[in-house]
Amino acid sequence: MNALSAEIVVAIDGVEVARRAVPPGEYLLGRGVDCTFRFDDAAVSDQHARLRLSTDGPATIEDLGSAHGTYLNERAITGAAPWPPGAELRIGANVLTLNFEAEPPTIPASIYTPPSPQPLGPLDSARPEGGGDDELQRQLHLTQRQAQRLEPGREVARGGMGAVRTARESATRRTVAMKVMLRPSNAHDTLRFISEARITARLEHPNIVPIYDLGVDEQGKPFYTMKMVEGITLQRVLQLLKEGVAETVKRYPLAALLTIFQKLCDALAFAHARGVIHRDLKPANIMLGKYGEVLVMDWGLAKVLNDEGRMTNDETPTASEAASSADGIGHSISSATMAGAILGTPQYMSPEQARGEHDQLDPRSDLFSLGVILFEILTLERAFTGHNSAEIISRVADFDGASLPVPQGRPRHLPGGSVPESLAAVVRKAMAPEKTLRYANVGELQRDIEAYQNGFATRAENATLGRQIRLLINRNKGVFSTLAIAWLIITALGVWFIVNLHASEKKARRSEHQAIAEKEVARRALAQSQITMADEAFHRSDVAAMAMALDACPPDLRDQNWHYLSAKRDASLGEFKLPGFETAVALTGIPGHAAQFALANDRGGHRHRQCGQPESHQDDQDRTLRY
Repeated sequence: MNALSAEIVVAIDGVEVARRAVPPGEYLLGRGVDCTFRFDDAAVSDQHARLRLSTDGPATIEDLGSAHGTYLNERAITGAAPWPPGAELRIGANVLTLNFEAEPPTIPASIYTPPSPQPLGPLDSARPEGGGDDELQRQLHLTQRQAQRLEPGREVARGGMGAVRTARESATRRTVAMKVMLRPSNAHDTLRFISEARITARLEHPNIVPIYDLGVDEQGKPFYTMKMVEGITLQRVLQLLKEGVAETVKRYPLAALLTIFQKLCDALAFAHARGVIHRDLKPANIMLGKYGEVLVMDWGLAKVLNDEGRMTNDETPTASEAASSADGIGHSISSATMAGAILGTPQYMSPEQARGEHDQLDPRSDLFSLGVILFEILTLERAFTGHNSAEIISRVADFDGASLPVPQGRPRHLPGGSVPESLAAVVRKAMAPEKTLRYANVGELQRDIEAYQNGFATRAENATLGRQIRLLINRNKGVFSTLAIAWLIITALGVWFIVNLHASEKKARRSEHQAIAEKEVARRALAQSQITMADEAFHRSDVAAMAMALDACPPDLRDQNWHYLSAKRDASLGEFKLPGFETAVALTGIPGHAAQFALANDRGGHRHRQCGQPESHQDDQDRTLRY
């Protein structure tokens, strides 16, 4: 097949990392400096394989005695073998595909599809810290593109090193954002630009702007395309809130801003899990789309960490001047990213970043920046201010955790117009001067924000038991309202029951007292009736009836009349005592003998007595009756 042009696509773990157009010729593949295709992979030998492309025959690939072998469609090759179009050539972890085109393409050979999240692979070697012009030329070859595939549109933003324009892809007619490097001052800046695109492309996440393509235009300027997001930056939202714009206050209450902040945290947690730190988080780099999208932009200062979670190297930045802009909330000081000895935006960098301690930067440095952004969301004020960048950097570097400004006025987007103490505690912990005192990771920060959103105490505030009980009631208002109503009903029923019980008891006591009174009246009437009957019996000389009536009268009701009649019923003239008759069982008068009577005892004896005679004149007539 006559090859007018050929293209080699390199992928790692199924993710395209490079694409290069190559003319007919002979090329070395390996790790050595003399190789046309260099792979930073321990499984690749210095001179691993040789590729031959000719105009009158098939492409061939030859293994040069590599330590780990060369594989064509997963079959090891020895010596030279044909490499047909579309066949996969594997060298170490790198999979190469060869494509031929009979004529110049009218459809892009590749629209860069954002890959699945993977750790950065061997070919991600575009490091801005070194390499110089040779490294730059190698990277430019790997990113060569035809700019004619894009139809540039209007410019929408411009920074110190690049401009963002709208563009339309010729083949798909999709509108994209195209970031073009304007005036690269040296190879270091260009490599940083390429690194930004590649790192961002590898971070495929709903809250990280997706990268579509990376290339170089006809003027040799690197560019990359990304999703076109129509919306507003968080910085602009906070500025409108500070100005009190009613529509913005209504659309972005604290609850909505915390949801945005959580999505920002989602993006950072994802990047940190892939070993990448942003180093330039700020509201101006957070885009809010029309339909609720939250995208973290501008990964130009993003850095890959090593296995120990530290910077892969010490950076020696160029002395490029920071671009000047007036993008603060009520501040005219520039917040553009500094490209000097200290990298980042002064108002949002961590103390270790402000001190230039690049080897100390890790995910907790981004956490400090998240705390600064949260502070600004809550107060609509900058955490750090100054007359110039040097003064701000000095304040950040010397930050002691206690010199944060107090909010002015009562921000209308906050509930009650004041900063919730729970969130203030979260800010203080995220912005702790010492890394070890901050949250260990973004997930911990998110859990505290989620706790506040759901009405729970945050770990940062060390809530008291009383505080936790109040929060329990607040987040279960419906339940506690129902319980309160039920308690009121139960209390009312209890009061009603007690009142009625007391009334019933009072009524019962009253009835009892009345019954007792009535019984007493009846008893008194009966006693009086007995006394009356006794009196009537007395007048009839009916001593027995009188005695019965008097005995029936209760002792406590025996009045003066009773005692008078009682005295009348004893008609005896005297008493006598006889030996042997201490206990008489019978006493009777003797008929025909006045004043005489007879006694009988319980032993069968009896005696006759005559009243009025002394004992000595009595004639004893004792008998013992025997039967």
